[in-house]
Amino acid sequence: SGGLPRLIEAIVRLGRRDGRLIRRDGAWVGTTNLWNPGLRFALLPLLHGLDHEDLAALTRLTRSEGLSRDTAGELVEPARLYKLAQRGLVNLHHLSPAVGVHVYPSALAEMLRRDGGWSVQAEPYSVASTIDLGHWPASVLGMEASAITDRMNSYCQSEVAGFWAVWNANRSAENAIPLLTALLGARAHDERIPVIFDKTEPSEVPEEILNMAALEGEYHAVARRDLAGALDYLTNFAKQYPQFDSIMRGHQAHLIMILDRLPSPELLKLPKNLAPLDAEMLVVARAEAQVAQGLVFDAAATLATVNPERRRAAILKQVLDIHVLMLEQDIAMGVEVAVRRLWEAVVAGDIRTLSAWAYVAGLGMCLLGRFDELKSIVEIIYRLGDASVYQNHYRVGLYMLGSYVSSWEGLTSYSNNLVQQAKALAVGTGPMPGMRANLSLLPGTENAPDMAWEEVDDLLDRGFLVSAVFHAITAAETDPTSPTAKRLLELCAKFQGPVLPAMARYVATLVARDSTLYEATVSELRKSCGALVTTRAIISWALLLREKGDLEGWVEKAQAAWQESTAMSDPASGLFRRLTEAVDLTIREAEVAHYAVLGLSAQEIASKTGISTRTVETHLHFVYRKTGVSSRADLRQLTQTWLVLPTED
Repeated sequence: SGGLPRLIEAIVRLGRRDGRLIRRDGAWVGTTNLWNPGLRFALLPLLHGLDHEDLAALTRLTRSEGLSRDTAGELVEPARLYKLAQRGLVNLHHLSPAVGVHVYPSALAEMLRRDGGWSVQAEPYSVASTIDLGHWPASVLGMEASAITDRMNSYCQSEVAGFWAVWNANRSAENAIPLLTALLGARAHDERIPVIFDKTEPSEVPEEILNMAALEGEYHAVARRDLAGALDYLTNFAKQYPQFDSIMRGHQAHLIMILDRLPSPELLKLPKNLAPLDAEMLVVARAEAQVAQGLVFDAAATLATVNPERRRAAILKQVLDIHVLMLEQDIAMGVEVAVRRLWEAVVAGDIRTLSAWAYVAGLGMCLLGRFDELKSIVEIIYRLGDASVYQNHYRVGLYMLGSYVSSWEGLTSYSNNLVQQAKALAVGTGPMPGMRANLSLLPGTENAPDMAWEEVDDLLDRGFLVSAVFHAITAAETDPTSPTAKRLLELCAKFQGPVLPAMARYVATLVARDSTLYEATVSELRKSCGALVTTRAIISWALLLREKGDLEGWVEKAQAAWQESTAMSDPASGLFRRLTEAVDLTIREAEVAHYAVLGLSAQEIASKTGISTRTVETHLHFVYRKTGVSSRADLRQLTQTWLVLPTED
């Protein structure tokens, strides 16, 4: 590792997962060479900025390790050798020439030797540089996404096999806990899980007793889909071990939150004089409830009081920290942190946290219109397969976000497929946007508007205000007259931070149906929420102006919405479906419009369509009136941007 901390962490994590590092007689020992292909992801950043010749030079040096400086200078031109040494990638050993020239760290040399020239290709290093810039590589699709998930599944299987062998030899709770953690993190329906719970010998160690109980409660709640039974089990456990009462209440509150609704204040109440280790899960659950209600300042203050030592609470706190960062300060900054966490999980082969980072990154990407990156992340999680007790609510949320994006891009079949995949996970309703698998929440579906409002109503009943306001935007764009809108706005009045109040203001503007309110609303959305919601608001503004008879304003705002949407990575023609539907051209009018923008005369159009010249002119008149333009040039501009001409197909 050369002493590089993050590389050390990657070697240890991967070594433990694939059985190359095992615990023997109280010490961690290596059973074989510690090289693992997953280390590539930790090593790639070291090569960022090198050109083909630099990479080729490094590869040549690794094939001739132990060269003298003079011989190395013959193999690689001295200037390039010096450059690589300055980058810290080559040790020249000035004080001991006999030792020879070595590529540094040794793991990097191992990668270059094993890859046989693969590393000279420039493409893989663009991944690392993309991560450095806070973006996820949108090119990771198909075979590349499959390679990542195959590797992670392989590590998981190796890890489970190793832990299973250890537990089978000695069925202690100490050996059962890592095995159950691995299975519940990636193979929650494995038939061995109930056997392990049943056959593990009782422990007298308090921490082991606690961990076994928490794992069993999570298993019954999520994998067995028995939340009520899990809560009863954890309650009875706390009665038997009152010293763990606060910890169990923290786990109960979290399970209720990710599967059903906001926990009661009584459950989240902190006892006085509680030890930090006993308080951490309950404190983090309190912060999770505050985030779900849009109280991001309060959540930030709550999270600042705890630094969890137990892994479950620590991961949840890290996820909530990113949610707070996005909603309290800067969406792009939150995405950058989430992307780095996601990359670290890929490097470490950590299936247990992968979906969490993917979801929180995807939520920010959706708002910012970074759809290409979001689609890449969705594909990775989709290909990962199976089920995780810890992560399925995140997977549902990510699939639904991907479904929204696919719908906006006109990929209806894929969009519906993602919804079905989310439904198949059957994990109830989670606290954040998208964590509810229901087709009626999709924009542009054929469901009646009141169905979308019913979903919003239900989210409000559950106390999930952040999720409710996200979905209320779609509902209010379709029907701004629902009485649920008033209830929503009253409950959302306590929102904190810039993002959520801006979204609530957009819903209020839709409901008010006052075109003079849009300028300030759009400005606030543009400043706080990113391109997606801002584009949608300008589209709504255009539609209201059209309804009020201001055709000049309608055309201007429709074009402004298209211009706003160019900040998004991929075309999202589905967002403009409402504009096209408002124009409502007939098939014949659309056909005439199509030929007109191609430059055909009325006589030529008549010849093409088999109608009279006068009828062509009549159709053009109606096209101009419906679209709000007065010339073929203006009509052409519309068809080159947001206006989709209908066809008989």
